[in-house]
Amino acid sequence: MPEQEEELLVNVDNLHPENLQILPADNEPPQIEINLPPDKKYLHSDYLKVNIFDLESGVASSTIKFDGKIISGTSSIDLFYEKLGEHRLYVSAVDFLGNPTSTNIDFLVTAKIESTISDVKRSAELGWFGARFPLKNSLIRLLMSADKSNHEIARKALLNTALKHLDVAKRINQIDLRAYNILRDDIKWLINN
Repeated sequence: MPEQEEELLVNVDNLHPENLQILPADNEPPQIEINLPPDKKYLHSDYLKVNIFDLESGVASSTIKFDGKIISGTSSIDLFYEKLGEHRLYVSAVDFLGNPTSTNIDFLVTAKIESTISDVKRSAELGWFGARFPLKNSLIRLLMSADKSNHEIARKALLNTALKHLDVAKRINQIDLRAYNILRDDIKWLINN
């Protein structure tokens, strides 16, 4: 009866025939899980996580590409270092029996007040601010005030003041260029979106 037939995989070890293995054949490809928000929007302070697994034969190989570039040795992408805007993730995998799978997702990296505050704190932890200019605290105060503001004009004025603080810190060499670019892009995103 065809419905009672099952394909089996037979493994024979010629040196040790007593280790004969008879297993059901694996016809299922590996599974790919991505921590994708429902609106496909990540914050600049988020991590994009990819999980690839195959419970039957195991994952033989996998490839993760972020905007066309292969990401090696990780299943977690730190979006702090990526540009704001649209991105594409491609993931492919093959199990040990040759079953392939792949997926593409397009998503957006954005900024909000709380993620920008997180980026300010992280920049400080990385040592990207100089000691002579109290940039961390002034930026956090301005961002928190902008968040509490009920008036769009006042909110944008506070965010523009934060941009001016960044420019002053850059001019007097009190901010690393990486932090300057990340935070400037965050704040401009907040002003324009």
